[in-house]
Amino acid sequence: MSLYYAGFSKQPVSLDDYLDYKYKNRADLSGLTPEMRDTINMILGRNLGSVGDFQVAERVMQLDAHSTTLKLASARAYTPESIKANNVILIGGPESNPWVNLYKDRMNFYVEYDASLHHTFIVNRAPVAGELSVYELFGEPNRGYSIVAFLPNLSERRYAMIIAGTDSQATLAAGEWVTSSEGLATIRQKAPNGRFPFFEVLLASSKLVGTPLRTEVKAFRIHQR
Repeated sequence: MSLYYAGFSKQPVSLDDYLDYKYKNRADLSGLTPEMRDTINMILGRNLGSVGDFQVAERVMQLDAHSTTLKLASARAYTPESIKANNVILIGGPESNPWVNLYKDRMNFYVEYDASLHHTFIVNRAPVAGELSVYELFGEPNRGYSIVAFLPNLSERRYAMIIAGTDSQATLAAGEWVTSSEGLATIRQKAPNGRFPFFEVLLASSKLVGTPLRTEVKAFRIHQR
């Protein structure tokens, strides 16, 4: 939802405003035409998500299709209590899933959205040799960047995974990579003593007609458990 609102209003939606529904009051901001105000009100009344987000969710659910504990929920319907008490997989960047902002301070790679420019990019907080501090694309519709992060959750013995990209197809590329045998093998190779590590990976992908074709690792970080 928040991506669509930010695109119209050119203002980001914070997690607090998202949870308190305060963003709905912003349809009354000055400078909006009646048509824009009607459109914003229509959007804010719905739970929306991108095709890529739903395709990633479908891939994850298929990994354990008969699980009684694996549940799908919209970001809008989720609660702080649920985040704290469960292992979670958050799909989408902050423009569509503000929950990821809870983990931003602990991530080296994170997705940013400039609402005024309608531009999404990835920040590399601490670049090492050969890396860029910002990964972004201009006028390259057949390429994308994405991240996958596996981190400790907000409470002890709980985990969080974040899958997000510069657009819907880049998010899908990240979801396909992390649920593939190739992606899991890449992560395992970096695991100390065979234990599955906390990690962050930055990916670059190519696409054709909205379909990810090739995904490669651009940068990797391993965190101590």
